[in-house]
Amino acid sequence: MTFEGRPAAALMVAGIALLGVVTAPIASWFVENLRRTVRDVEQGIEQDAARTEVQLAELRTVSARPVELERDRRPTCPRGRRWCAAAARSGRCGRAPR
Repeated sequence: MTFEGRPAAALMVAGIALLGVVTAPIASWFVENLRRTVRDVEQGIEQDAARTEVQLAELRTVSARPVELERDRRPTCPRGRRWCAAAARSGRCGRAPR
């Protein structure tokens, strides 16, 4: 290395160091911003999942109610069958024991 090349090499090393010092905070800011965004999105997803679970539970309750009402409304046969056509037409079974 020549005498004139030494200051040039030192200047290049200093420039690279300065570039690293300047770009490090910028990169850190980008990473922190990305982490904050990811954290906010994850919280939003968790809140949406919780709301969906509540809505699903409500829908299950609502959909079970008509089934219960229909079950209570169907005529039953005196012979112990749950439902028969004769009981539906006349309100009682035509073959009931007397």
